[in-house]
Amino acid sequence: MTKKILINSIYVIFLSIIAILQIAFFSAWNGFFSSLNLIIIFLVFILFFYNLKAALIAAFIFAFWLEIFSFNFFGIFIISLLLTLYIIEKLSFSWLTNRSLYSFIILNIVAVLIYQLISQSILYFSDLENSRFLIFTSAFWLNAFYQIFWSFLISIFSFNFMIAFNDRYRPDFLGGKMKSL
Repeated sequence: MTKKILINSIYVIFLSIIAILQIAFFSAWNGFFSSLNLIIIFLVFILFFYNLKAALIAAFIFAFWLEIFSFNFFGIFIISLLLTLYIIEKLSFSWLTNRSLYSFIILNIVAVLIYQLISQSILYFSDLENSRFLIFTSAFWLNAFYQIFWSFLISIFSFNFMIAFNDRYRPDFLGGKMKSL
C-alpha cells in the first residue's frame, strides 16, 4: 500500500513538474522554441505506452496547472485536453491498432492539431469581441507547424528510448525473437 502511494505521488509530482516547465519555461521562449508543447506530447506518450486511466489522470493534472496559471476562463484546458484525449484514444484503437513508430507519430501530430483547433475555437467563442477566427490567421498555422515539428522530433526520440528499455515494443519477425549480433 505504501509503495503504491509512493509511486502515485511520484507520478503526480513528475507530471506537475512537466506542466510547470511548460508554463514557466518553454512558453517564455521566443518564436520557434516557444511552440514546444510538452503537455500534448506526454499525454499521447502516456496513452500510447501505458493506458487510458493513466492518461486521464495526467490530463487532469496538466489541466489543473494550466488553469491556475491561465488568464482565460476556467475550464478551457480541461475541456481541450479531455476532448483531445478522447479523440486520440478512439483513433488509436479504431484505426491505428498497431504500436509502431508511425502510429505514434501520427497520433502526436493529430493530437497537436486537435488540441489547437479545440482550444482556439473555445477561446474564439468565449471572446466574441474578437473579430477574427484564429484558425484563419497565418500565426495559428505557423504555431501549429512548429508544434508538429517539435512533436515529430520528440516522438522519434521517445519511441526509440522506450523500445530500448522495454521488450514489449521490440520488433518480432514471424513470431520469433530477434537474435542479437
